[in-house]
Amino acid sequence: MENPTHRSLRLLTMLSAVTLPARCPLTPLRRASSARLRPAPRLRCSGNNEQQPSPPPSTQPPPPASGGVRLVRVETREAAWQGVAQRDDGSQSATEVAKSCATLLAGDVAALLLFALLGRSSHGEALLFSDVWSTALPFVAAWLLSAPFTGAFGDAARGSDVGAAAGAALKSCCVAGPAGLALRAVAQARTPPPAFVAVALVATSLLLVGWRALAAARTPKRDRALAARTSRQGNPLEFLSLLSGLVKRW
Repeated sequence: MENPTHRSLRLLTMLSAVTLPARCPLTPLRRASSARLRPAPRLRCSGNNEQQPSPPPSTQPPPPASGGVRLVRVETREAAWQGVAQRDDGSQSATEVAKSCATLLAGDVAALLLFALLGRSSHGEALLFSDVWSTALPFVAAWLLSAPFTGAFGDAARGSDVGAAAGAALKSCCVAGPAGLALRAVAQARTPPPAFVAVALVATSLLLVGWRALAAARTPKRDRALAARTSRQGNPLEFLSLLSGLVKRW
């Protein structure tokens, strides 16, 4: 029967023969948190017994989302700013719209005054300003009264497209011309002769449409106007608009 002491020595000898690879420690276990599990870093033993961590995760941005969604960066590190800004998309501000409408109105009144001046001179009548103005007044009043309904001062009339501006003016003439003749007939208490009606409709249409086409041709394009406004100074009205926006946000 084998001695127990000898048996113990033999077991120790057998256990000592089983060894682990050099310099390859076991990864300690981490206690899992109840809120979030964090796996321990993975290590691998290479042929020369050196520990090498696993490659880091990729830092590349995710692919763009499908469905036509496009991401646009609105601020860069080199151009950081703060405060309130108003985006300039090339559309006219309230001040520019008022200025454009005033310019068109002045030209419209001048065209109607020219029509009255030519008509009175052809008939040998007095050419005083008061007389010329009294002749053109019914047509001016009809033009202003019909403008909100015909778009005489709308976007197409104020734009740089000659065809659109001329079309808007012609549409307004089709309404304002007969209305002006009706106001003139009421003021004089008599119906104008057919020859005068035809001449008045054609002459006022030619003068107004020609003036509006010329004004549109002299209006700069939207892209050129936007390029010229890249470094412009704001006016008090725009400052008040931005201030009211701040008050609403507070």
